[in-house]
Formats: sequence, structure tokens, C-alpha cells
Amino acid sequence: MKKIYLLFLLIISIFMMSCGGHFFNPRYYYNKSASESEQGEIPDTAPENPPEQVPEHEDPFKNGDWNDPNYGGYDGSKFKTWLFKASFQKDKLPIYTFFEDDNRYWISGVMDWNNVPANYYDGKDGENYAGSIVGNVSITGLKVYQYVANNPLYSKEGYLEGRLDRFNFYSINGKASVATLKQYLIAVDTYSKFIFAFGAITETQSVAGDEVPVSFKAVEKEGDRSFFEYDPIGYVKEDGTVVLYEHYRKEFVAAPTEYLPKIHPEFEKMAEHKENGQGSSPYLKVDVSTIDPSTVLNNFKDKQYGIRDRLTLYTYKFDSTANTLTLKAEHFYDGPLSTKTYTFSKIAGLTSAEYISSSGETIIVNGIDDYNKLKDGGSFEYILNYNDNGPLFYYRAAGKNYTEIDSTGDKYVFSGDGKSLYHYLKSGELESTYTYVSENGTDQATYKNGTLSSYTLRLATTDKKDDTLFWSSIWGSTADSYESIQDYVEINGGFTDYVSSQIFKYRDTSQWTSSYPLDDSYSPDGRSLILKTYTFSKGGTTLEIKEETWNKPKDTKTTRYNLTQANDKSASYTGNGGTISLEINDSGNLVQNYTVVGIIASSFVDNGPIFPDRVRGAVFKKGDTVYTFNEDGTSLTLEFEYWFNIVKHTYKLVRLDNDIAMNYTGIYHDIDWWTQLTPYKRLRLNKDSNDNTIVSSTEGGSINGLGSADSDLGLGIEAYRVTQ
Repeated sequence: MKKIYLLFLLIISIFMMSCGGHFFNPRYYYNKSASESEQGEIPDTAPENPPEQVPEHEDPFKNGDWNDPNYGGYDGSKFKTWLFKASFQKDKLPIYTFFEDDNRYWISGVMDWNNVPANYYDGKDGENYAGSIVGNVSITGLKVYQYVANNPLYSKEGYLEGRLDRFNFYSINGKASVATLKQYLIAVDTYSKFIFAFGAITETQSVAGDEVPVSFKAVEKEGDRSFFEYDPIGYVKEDGTVVLYEHYRKEFVAAPTEYLPKIHPEFEKMAEHKENGQGSSPYLKVDVSTIDPSTVLNNFKDKQYGIRDRLTLYTYKFDSTANTLTLKAEHFYDGPLSTKTYTFSKIAGLTSAEYISSSGETIIVNGIDDYNKLKDGGSFEYILNYNDNGPLFYYRAAGKNYTEIDSTGDKYVFSGDGKSLYHYLKSGELESTYTYVSENGTDQATYKNGTLSSYTLRLATTDKKDDTLFWSSIWGSTADSYESIQDYVEINGGFTDYVSSQIFKYRDTSQWTSSYPLDDSYSPDGRSLILKTYTFSKGGTTLEIKEETWNKPKDTKTTRYNLTQANDKSASYTGNGGTISLEINDSGNLVQNYTVVGIIASSFVDNGPIFPDRVRGAVFKKGDTVYTFNEDGTSLTLEFEYWFNIVKHTYKLVRLDNDIAMNYTGIYHDIDWWTQLTPYKRLRLNKDSNDNTIVSSTEGGSINGLGSADSDLGLGIEAYRVTQ
């Protein structure tokens, strides 16, 4: 037995000696492996200097297709559930992998060995390994840490706001035989899918003949750049595999304990998602004075970009040299609005240039998505060779009134946003309400009355563009059976004579939709809570705009304006709210920036706010029953008594009522669906009590109905509003 024991010790000694000064040494660029008993020096995370502001047109976090979470061909949300593991080859090069595991997940609310907040999961012994000259050694007792939007080595104060939101950072803490591995590993950009190095060694300690790092600092403290400006060391593929670029593999293996990320001047383009795709970071700040103008201008030559914003088409046209740029705006009804010509001034960024007009006005245009799109500092992305199909139907119909040409004389009045249509009998009685469903061809759309009756509508031109409206006779048929002619308002004496002593009203319900299920991104912003009333004085010389917030009379705001300029169909008013320009369209409605903002009060139909706006942030309670809505009203937590127990269910808004007039109801889906055969619940506010009472269906139903909005059948679980 003694001989066997001595032989075992001899083998271990030979093994350790054969590994020389690199025993295991399984570390990323800074080899974070320290003994279990040693904490190491907690890194100083204080920023060296405050971050510098970046002009919007130069900001790589706002310009470039890498700012799309789907960049790389897959959704960056995968990183929320993907676990991460790390092993190390004999030459010290790491092997990183992201993967799904049905039995393990990130656990929040813990601290790493340096007391940095993190998420973690427990690795399995043998799942990760460290290579050596005699084979792979299992990493045991492993904890893998994830830091979401938080660099564990550098304070958030060192970055511009929002910069880190897209980054996850990873580390491990485990043992490989006699060595404790405490390693901060990589930062992953969940948008671009590139991975970055983010730390540097500051101190090492000898462990079993190997120099093991025990103190670290952020790369920001080694240079004058943020970690994401250095060349990425690799990228993550859709299946979770990590590809490491050649420059990193060579430089790391050559000197693992001295590795620092770099900017390689020989890289002439941005890194790409392919094995040989090494290159610069998309977030690299560049000295624009070093950029050859031709590298940008050559990509603009002879190109035309366009985009439509409701009724207005905007186009950018570069000449054959890209030294001249022409911007045109054309209105669907009014024709050309403006033409501006600019001349190249200077390069403004890697893919952007500044142009200047003869009057000294400057504009910066930025080529994105490999110059297939253009940005100019606004909210639009102009599309190369844009194919314009004209405005959507409801933009064209917005605010228009039509009268049937047959003997009935019925009227059809579109709402200010064009998504609702009201059918009035000749007597003035409201006969039916229709709501927009979808586009149905270039000039056509489908509108629905209730849940069953759908009709095709078509706009046509008799004398003036879109002055004729055709209806289908039955559901799904061609829209040519019923014909109505637009009611035009003749303005005699000009704008001020027309609006004299008039009142206009408007509520923006443009975020109402009859489509279902609602997209996950659906998040109404509360705009429908505001009812605007425009009251003109006699002669139209003054204007009072009153904004009333639904069920909050104390929040009513009134702004007064004085007339500063008047024309035939338009006028400008100035007051404490600044200067506003208003027009009257052919239907006699008030228009601002080509959008209907006011309808004559006698024709205005107010259905109130859409359902999620009515309940945003609200709490309803009665005994043990509690309805708690999130900030935009699209999510609900419901607590109620069931079989002598208090249960809690979470619901998500999946559809609004088909009829916008019934917007005091909504259909929500029980996320805990497995507890019900039919997981949908209809909620209804009591419209006669200022939305202060809520009831819901006691039994689950289908997404398509759950009964009439005005029916009490099947409704219960009543509660009363305790917060707005």
C-alpha cells in the first residue's frame, strides 16, 4: 500500500512539473484563477473621466443596422434564457458556448466573489474543463455569473446613459484540481452579437508554480476608450456557438497573461459574422478628418431614397457625383410642397456627410444598412429606390364626409384618424358604426360593423382626388355597388370667417385596432385620454385650446392664442404654447401638419379613450379581489378567492373590441393558461360610473368574443377603482 501511495505522489509531481509555469492556466485574456481562500483585491470601478457626449448623427448606438436586436439573423432576446459555459484548450484558448437547458436557469439577487450583483447558475461537474499536457481536467463546484447591463469592473457612470443596456457580461468561479478559477470572461452585445474583452490583469500570485492573476481592472483604465470600441474578439452564432476571430486566437495564445484588446489599424472594415470576418467594432469613434470623402460619397452617387409620412412623400436625390443633394416634399392632394438643394460640405462620420444650402442651412445624412437606407437626424429611415404605393386608406379617408347620391341622402362620416366610419340617416340619426380592419388593395380597405359584417370600401376620383366613395353590397364583394360623393366645404371670406365662433373637438384614438392577437410590442401611450376642444372667437381672432384628461378634471389645461397671420384656408396663431399653423380641409375639419386635429363639434362622436388607456396603472379592489394593471394597461394581475384560497393570475391584453364605440371592454389572456380550458377573460368598465367599477367574465372564453360588450351575461368578480 505504501508503494502505491508513493507511486501516486510521484505521478502527481511529474504531472505538475511537466506543466511547468502553465499548470492548467485555463483563462481568458486575464486568467482569473485564484485560490479559494484568497479574495483578491476588489477592483476600482470608478470612471477615469466622465463620458463625452456624441452628436446624434455620429452616435453609433443610434445609427447602423447593428442597433437592431435581430442583427445577425436572430433575436437577441435569446440571451435572456441562454446559459453560458466555458472550457479551455491545452494552449489556454477558451471555448465558449451559449445553450438552453430545461432544468437550469439564471437565478437573480446574488453577489460574485467581489460582491458585485449578478445572476448565476450552478455548472455540472465535468461539463466544463481545463486542458493540460496530460488531458482535460474537470472544473468542479462551478458557478457561472451573468451581469446584465452592468460591467463588473467599471461603473455605469463611465458610460453615456443607455450604452450598457444591450450588453451582458459573464464570469466563472470554480476549481480545476488545486487551482481556483475566478475569471471575468466576455461581454456580449445582444444586438450585434459581437463579443468583447473588458478587463486587464494588474497583479498575479504564484500557485503550484504558475502565476495566477489575483487583481484586475477595466480596460478603460488602461487606455482612453470604452471596451466596446476595441475590435471584437468574436461573435455568437444563432445556435449559441461562439466564433473567435484569428487576431484574438493568435494574440491570446502568444501571451495569455498579458492580453489586452486592441484596435488594429490594418482592419479596413467593420467585423462581420463569418469565420474570417475580423474587423473593427461598430462602436469605434473615428477621427473624421482621416476619412477619405470618396469612401462615403461613392456610396451615394446617383441614388434616390424616399419615405412616405401619412399624406406626404419625401425624397432625397443625389447627383452623379454626390456633391449635390435635392430634398423634395410632395403632398398627396396638394402636390409639391417644397424643394431644397444642398451642396456637399464635409464628411461627418464613417458613413455620413454634411451638406449645406445656399441659405446656410446644414443637413447631415447617414448611410445605414450598407447604404440601403438613409437617416437625416430625424425619426425617418429613407429607403433606397423607395416604391411608393400612396398613403394608407385611413389616412386618405381621415375627416372626410360623403353623401349617397341616391334618394336616401345618407351621410358617411370618417373620424379624424380615418379608422372609424359613422353612417347617418338623412334625418341625422346615427345608423351604424364601422371600424377599420385592413388594407385591401391600393385604393381599398375593409371596415367591419360588429363581429360579422365586413365591407370593402374604395376611394375613387370623379372631379377631385378621392371625392367618391364606393361600397360593396355584401361582405367580401367588389366595392362598386353604392356610390357616395364627398361633401366639400366652400370657404368664402377665408379661414377666419369660416372658424368664426366655431368649436372643434378631437380625441386621438389612432392606437385603437381591431386586429388580434395584439403584437407583443403593442404599448399605447395614453394619448386617447386627452380630449381637445378648439374654440374660436367671433371673427377667428383668438383661439382657446382646452385639453381635458379623462376622469381627471383637475388636470385640465387651457392655452390661449392670438391670430398672427390668416390666408384663404390656413392661419397661424401664437401664444404661450408657441406658434401653431392650422388649415381647413375640404371636409371642413381642422388640420395641423397634414393631420386632422379637430372636427366640427356638431359632427364629433366621442367614444372616450381606448380600453388600455382607461386602466393604465390602475388598481381596482373589493375585499380579497384586486385588479392591478401595469403602466400601459396591457398587463393585469388579478387576485381573487377560489375554493377558499386566494389565487393570483397574470393576464396579457390580446384584443380590443371590434367596435371602437365599445372601447370600455378588452380581452385578456391568462398566462397561467394551463389552469383553464378556455384561457381568455373579458373585462368591462362600467361606463356609467366614470370607469370606477370593473367586472370580468367568471369563466374563460375564446379570443373572438366572450359575449356582447353591453351584456352582463357571465360577468362577475366586481371591484372598484382605488388608484387612477
